[in-house]
Formats: sequence, C-alpha cells, structure tokens
Amino acid sequence: YFEDAYVGRSILDAKSMMDTLTISLGRDKNIVIGREKVAEFSKRRAIGSNIIETRGFNIIVRNKKSQSLKLTVFDQLPVSVVSDIVISPIELANARHEEKTGKLIWELTIDAQQQKDISLKYEVKYPRKEKILLE
Repeated sequence: YFEDAYVGRSILDAKSMMDTLTISLGRDKNIVIGREKVAEFSKRRAIGSNIIETRGFNIIVRNKKSQSLKLTVFDQLPVSVVSDIVISPIELANARHEEKTGKLIWELTIDAQQQKDISLKYEVKYPRKEKILLE
C-alpha cells in the first residue's frame, strides 16, 4: 500500500537483505516530468571544415502532491569517443556533471502544487566528413 492505495505485491528475498532495502512502488501519477526540445535553440551551422550543432531542452518537473518533495532528476549529455568531436555544455542549470559518462544530476526540492523548469543546452562540434546522430 502507498498513500492508502494498493500498488501491488512483491516477494522479498530474506537471504539478500541488508540494512537498506530498495523497493519500487511504481509510477507516482502526482509527479509529472516532461522533456521538450527548444526549437529556437536547436541549430546547425558550418564554420570552416567543421559543423557546430546546438541543442536545447526544457525539463519540466511538476509536483501535484499536497506536500513538498525531494527529487533527483537524471539526464545525460552526449559523450564522444572520437577526439575530433567536441561536446561543450552551454547551460546545465546547476547540475552535477560527470564528464566521463556525461551524466547530469539535479537534486530538487519542489513545493506542493509547484513546478520547476530546468534548462539544458549544449553544443557539438565535429568535422564535416563525420556523420553523427544527436537525437
């Protein structure tokens, strides 16, 4: 049971229990998260023998609950294994950025019935001869 509603049944393995037990309760319909591409920031331009593509996204987190909540939001920047391709963050909205994996982590506290917008923008520079897929 979660918030006075039956969410499901699970079997717990007592042999593998530690001092902490992580249980998924499924999706909470009172927390809404969306990720929208910002069309006016998503551009492609050529400079010399390179192409520079910029991408922008808005991540919208809405708390429809009657109490505030703490939430961790994860996203990721592209990661290049080719030295000719350079990914540069432009705006990460105070995210913790792990450069090796590209992982972005936001720790948010959202008041009841409130919404937070996170802006994510980055730039990818690569040689004209390369073919890349950013979406």
